[in-house]
Amino acid sequence: MFLNFNEKSRDNLPDFSFLTKYDNLNQLIETINFKGLNFDVLRLDLINEFWGGNKLFKLIENIKYVVKNNFQGVITFGGANSNHIYSTVALCNKLNIPCVICVRGLQDFATTSTLLFAEKNGAKIYYLNRTDYKNKTSTNFINYLMQLFPNYHLIPEGGNNFLGIKGCETILSTINETYKTIFCACGTATTFTGIYSSLKNEQTLIGISVLKGENKLIDNVNQNLNELKSNKLKINEWNNKSEINHSTILNNYAFNGYAAFNTSLIEFKHNFESLTQIPLDYIYTSKLFYGAIDLMLNKKINSNEKTLIIHCGGLQGNLDFEKRYQLSAKR
Repeated sequence: MFLNFNEKSRDNLPDFSFLTKYDNLNQLIETINFKGLNFDVLRLDLINEFWGGNKLFKLIENIKYVVKNNFQGVITFGGANSNHIYSTVALCNKLNIPCVICVRGLQDFATTSTLLFAEKNGAKIYYLNRTDYKNKTSTNFINYLMQLFPNYHLIPEGGNNFLGIKGCETILSTINETYKTIFCACGTATTFTGIYSSLKNEQTLIGISVLKGENKLIDNVNQNLNELKSNKLKINEWNNKSEINHSTILNNYAFNGYAAFNTSLIEFKHNFESLTQIPLDYIYTSKLFYGAIDLMLNKKINSNEKTLIIHCGGLQGNLDFEKRYQLSAKR
């Protein structure tokens, strides 16, 4: 469903029926057979060309909050290829909500299709050097932004706030099937926290972190669960030996960094796309599916029980990624 971005009206809000053409997410589930494994894929990438994927769920409660409380606009953060920025700009443009984006990096290097899209669709762009961007959550910096843009709602990088978590709690709410094991990609773990908060006791959620280094996401999730006064058990690290029987986040499929990759990952991506006709992005879903399938093949989860992999979208960044690293799409 393609939308006319010249339609600028905030009438009849909060009616967000335009967000997707699907009545419920059951319509987005595909059953896949790959390397002898059977599992289901929740194609959140198909929700909408501009704000599909998990980004919609992290944004929807934030946008409703903006409308309900008559904020003048939205401020958010991200890199030059950020899926979050892309989706935020698209939704704000659709609803005629002024949008300010603070981008990591200097303007001289910012010629990505994501930022061109943001500029074309009315966003005001501020470029921050890496030091300033690193301090973006400091009190002084936030106060400075609020002075520049009074009565603007600040959405953290990746939609990582309690409203984002609340939105992600609804992802499984319309799914008829009860899956034993569910996989999702993790950057900020906002989506993971929301899904885990809504999980049934007999279900296991496994997050595949795309970030390099020490796994701090588990502590972040537990801290958020505590602040939300959730009755869910804290998540723990997996011992990397026995079968996974509890919800956790794994840090061993990051391929050495957020935008890092090797030939194994690229070959997997091309093979999976060719055999399933499901497109993947390089940063999130390629690592997610690689990790989930590796765990199933090595019997670290029981692949005979119903398994769901959540496709979080993010495909808009593929062309810039391929251009930067001189990769062939082979699609």
